[in-house]
Amino acid sequence: MSYSTQSTYTYQAKKGDINADGLQDLYIKRTSGGASNNGVLYETILTQMADKSFSVLSATASQKTTAASWPVINVNIKSADFNIDGFVDVVVKGINTHIPNVDNQVVFSSGSASNGQADIATSLGSLMTKTMTNISGSLSTPNYFTQFMTQVPVQVEYPDCGYYYDYYSDSWRFGCWIVSYTVWLTGYDSNFVSQDGLDFGLAWGALDQAATDADFREISEYLYDVVGNILGIEFGKDRPDFNDQGAVEEVLAKIWVILSDLCGEAGVLECVSQGSQTVGEEVSHGLTGLQNCTDQLLSGQASLPFIGNPFRSPKVAHSSTQNFAITSSQLSYSTGTNNTARRNFWLSRFNDSKDPLGPLGVNVVDNAYLLGCLANERTLLFAYDYGKTVSLTSIGVDMMEAHSDAVQNDVVGILGKLRASDIAAYHFQVFAISGLPPRTFGGAPFTGIASEAEKTKFIWCPSCEE
Repeated sequence: MSYSTQSTYTYQAKKGDINADGLQDLYIKRTSGGASNNGVLYETILTQMADKSFSVLSATASQKTTAASWPVINVNIKSADFNIDGFVDVVVKGINTHIPNVDNQVVFSSGSASNGQADIATSLGSLMTKTMTNISGSLSTPNYFTQFMTQVPVQVEYPDCGYYYDYYSDSWRFGCWIVSYTVWLTGYDSNFVSQDGLDFGLAWGALDQAATDADFREISEYLYDVVGNILGIEFGKDRPDFNDQGAVEEVLAKIWVILSDLCGEAGVLECVSQGSQTVGEEVSHGLTGLQNCTDQLLSGQASLPFIGNPFRSPKVAHSSTQNFAITSSQLSYSTGTNNTARRNFWLSRFNDSKDPLGPLGVNVVDNAYLLGCLANERTLLFAYDYGKTVSLTSIGVDMMEAHSDAVQNDVVGILGKLRASDIAAYHFQVFAISGLPPRTFGGAPFTGIASEAEKTKFIWCPSCEE
């Protein structure tokens, strides 16, 4: 059952009060596509809670029949596999036009062939917006969280015992009581910072500083659990083996895509496209691209021309005397106009010049492995969104020329060895020529700001200049 097939399923929503508590509940039913027992959401009842969230009801056949008779409500329902378990989920938006003061919802499929009901519903409300704002801010702004540091009151209680005078009995007695007092500690203002946003931002920053692969894997596992808290559900079919470096890096690449798209779905302005698509459509296409690239990995790839794994660009080692300058051969390749010239350029940049971007450059030309495929899918997505007709070859040629120019004009640090922000800057310029926004560059998927690329480089350019 392919992802592309699942993405064609259509859904309908109805409202009523299934438990007679005075709160309006939701009934969501698949109206076309697939079998009812294929693991994808088929029909479910979401009961409204006192806090305006929704809980999945383990509904009886009678309750489903009752809910099916409720009136249809006009809401926007889009499908996307938000937890990357192979089963599409649905986003229901515009509920508050029919049920006051409730948030949009992500409704997750159970993934079980014997259960067509939802697994859980997660609100896309103020808490999600705050969390996504924190994540995008921490990736684009140095020391982002320090602006929200404040003194936080904490109540401290402890037992105390001793003698006290009891006026009622006119005698001294021995007893114990609770003493309470307030201490002020340095913390973060909860009006602007969510716990999940803080946890993710600090942990993601720590990944680039991990001293060993073991540290890297440990932090990644922590991040995996934080993302589970954000979504309200674990993602992936099974919990990854965090002793396997390849599995860990696959998880990080998926987190990178999922959260950048969810950021737009939560309404964070920096993450919202200005193109013709709705946010829901952009998210759906973005996650479809991820699923397509993941499926492509399973079908087999050509051998890598370098040591690495399919999910993360490898580190590129070089000697202390390495010359990163553009060679005469590379300069000749950079004047070419086809994919052969592009591939020769990037292979030479890797083999002869130890360019940190060499491996990813080759993979983009080949449309190979997860990151190369994602780069091309993302470009096509934004071209579709902005109503532009683009050629991946033409854009790739422009990127090759821009990289050559940037290396030749580099005057910072090790000459010719570019920083992630330098690479981001010329990507922004090339995409702008085609009428595409900065966020088209997958190294800055949240905000399209060059400084964000410095926070994501450990995935796509781990050997970039510091």
